[in-house]
Amino acid sequence: MPNFKMIANKGLLQIFFALLLVVTIMFISNYIVFKNSISGIYDQVSENNKLVVKNMIQSFDRSFKDINDIIFSINMLPYEAWDASGKADMSNVYMIQKNLAKMTSSIDYIEEVVVFNTASSLAITTEGTSDLNELINQKYRHKLYNADFWKSYASSKHPMRIFPAEDYSQAAAPFGEQTRKLHVVLGNNQLSTLNVMIFINADKLLRHVNQTAMMQGTSIIVLDQDRNVILSTEQNWDIVGALKDLAVTEAGSSLKRKDYEFDFFKSDYNDYIYIDKIPYKFQNVKTVTDANRLIMLTAIVAALILSVMLTFYLYRPVKDILKLFGGRGGWADFRSIQAGIRKIQEENEAYKTQMDFIDSEMRRGVLMHALDEYSHSREFEIRTQRYFSDMFRDRNFMLTAFYVQPHKAKGETAAPKADEVYDFLSARLQSSFTGTVLYHAGRLQFLALVGVHHGAERDSVLKEIRKLVRQTENEGTYDVLAVVGRAYTSKIQNCHLAYQDIIDGMTYRNAGNADHVIDVQAIRHSRKIYFPTDLVEKLSNCLSSGDETECIRIIHHLMDKNEELSVPFNKLVPIAKCLLFYVFQHMDEDGQSEVNDYRDWERKASSAIENAFDSAAIRDELVQAAQMVAKSYNNGQKRKLDQQAISRYIEQNYMHNLDLNHMADRLETSPKYFSNYFKKTFGVNFVEYLNKVRLAQAKKMLLHTNASVAEIGESTGYLNSSTFTSTFKKYYGISPSEYRKKHEPSVMELRRKTK
Repeated sequence: MPNFKMIANKGLLQIFFALLLVVTIMFISNYIVFKNSISGIYDQVSENNKLVVKNMIQSFDRSFKDINDIIFSINMLPYEAWDASGKADMSNVYMIQKNLAKMTSSIDYIEEVVVFNTASSLAITTEGTSDLNELINQKYRHKLYNADFWKSYASSKHPMRIFPAEDYSQAAAPFGEQTRKLHVVLGNNQLSTLNVMIFINADKLLRHVNQTAMMQGTSIIVLDQDRNVILSTEQNWDIVGALKDLAVTEAGSSLKRKDYEFDFFKSDYNDYIYIDKIPYKFQNVKTVTDANRLIMLTAIVAALILSVMLTFYLYRPVKDILKLFGGRGGWADFRSIQAGIRKIQEENEAYKTQMDFIDSEMRRGVLMHALDEYSHSREFEIRTQRYFSDMFRDRNFMLTAFYVQPHKAKGETAAPKADEVYDFLSARLQSSFTGTVLYHAGRLQFLALVGVHHGAERDSVLKEIRKLVRQTENEGTYDVLAVVGRAYTSKIQNCHLAYQDIIDGMTYRNAGNADHVIDVQAIRHSRKIYFPTDLVEKLSNCLSSGDETECIRIIHHLMDKNEELSVPFNKLVPIAKCLLFYVFQHMDEDGQSEVNDYRDWERKASSAIENAFDSAAIRDELVQAAQMVAKSYNNGQKRKLDQQAISRYIEQNYMHNLDLNHMADRLETSPKYFSNYFKKTFGVNFVEYLNKVRLAQAKKMLLHTNASVAEIGESTGYLNSSTFTSTFKKYYGISPSEYRKKHEPSVMELRRKTK
């Protein structure tokens, strides 16, 4: 019974079947190797060799085609090197030589191209001109193929012919006589008087067609269209006898002779025949097969016996391992062990993640404490020594702050997640600087301690940070503002000074600087601001009267002037918020819901101005606020016929030619409707109200200026002095001149007191 339980044990069977699976895989793999060994391998290699030979044939065809193209191109050259009598024209000879060099420069297996005429001894080569006899005898010497032979052969009309590879010697070689194996191609001279002879290096040609890719022990023979042997890769092969013995030239055929197999291929280009000679199948195949079978059978039996022994040997350690994972006896199986290992791995990963987070927060806390301006206890300094090497990784450091906002240019409105931004910036910094540590300082502000070996490296670090910010804004979904501080010695005490640089950079950065990298050392300190109160008051009046264009022009003018003065942000932000107050001060407050909307808009605009990266963003917020308020004033007839807006418009434009038609067009209504509305709202008609405003201003000018009556009348909107005088007398009972004389003593007294 115990033996039966042991055999039926699940864990024991798992071990046995696992080992049995190994034996099965080994048997299958050996069988596959056996099936593909010897004869199978030979068949595969033979097929591959045929493919290689076909590729070589294509390479040969391309080479022969290139040679034929060169010969044809030479024959088609528009230069007559020799006349009918054989006299050479040296200018045309030079042009032919120049073209020869160009045509053959890219083909390494061509040694030389010789162009000659049978009626002349002059030969043209790629290197220049030479005497044909001297060239052949000195550089291409052969016991049979001498200069007379080539002239004799060229004297008759013939197609292109390739001569078999022969040994040609060069008498004037640098290291004595040199012999190399060359093919000679004599071009077709049926269409031209030129005779073109090309010398081809046989070894380079074989390398060009990749002869080494053929199966070892194989050879190839090339026959031309007349079945003359052009090339053979086997030196000691009796080619003539072999061809007689084979007596087969049909392309695509294959036959066996003795220990070799011969395959015949025909070129599609020039009707050449290629014969591939490969060794026939290996000998003693049956003996090798029987030996392999015996080896396989012996290995399988031994593996089965070993599997049974290992099964019982390994079972006890498996059972002990299960106990270590909390098993309480019973059958030991690998699924339980795997579950225990997975549980421990998950616990370890969770613990590691938790410890990494705690350690990161500890480093962050140490840095945050080091940034404040208060002194620390000795115990704090001792605790910080543990994180010193993590914080400061070089002799000096530069503190750089990164402020992040949604990418407005890409239409992003939602704030990015802090952890995603942290991972993105950390990866970029690590790729640019080796000694950099990034900390999340709160909200979307990040601080980086960039290690530098010495202060001179600061410029290169600043350049890399500019590049990083540009790439982040181009590739990311948020804008980044970086503030780069000075270089300090790597000490905890210097962290506060470095952080003060960051604060100063954000506070005193100059308006008009569109660069999103603030260099603390490059900040220009300026005390000047541009804030004319009359222009600011005009901005509000223009907006309340509906003149949106003028209001926006004033905003641009004020921002341009302050940018020209390089006003620091700690002064530009209050200026912008003051302008924002003047923009929103005349908003319609007819309904409580609209009031709440306006307050919300103002709060958001104010926050955007405070957190703006540059003056361009502040300018955009002011323009958007002005457009929004102007839209509210132009939204409906009720808002257009606003009493305060009409009153302000008249007070600002009384000097112009104002009439009912002008006001009605301005407010997009009819003259009759505007006249009735005005009288009902103001208690007087429009003309009378306009005269009162004009005359009130005229009285001030009569008392406080030296302008003439006619000038005052014209400046207050009257067409001529008589109309001004009669109107003034109608309302005040005296003429303008009399009014000035009557109040002259009091005016003089007022001027005296003023002085």
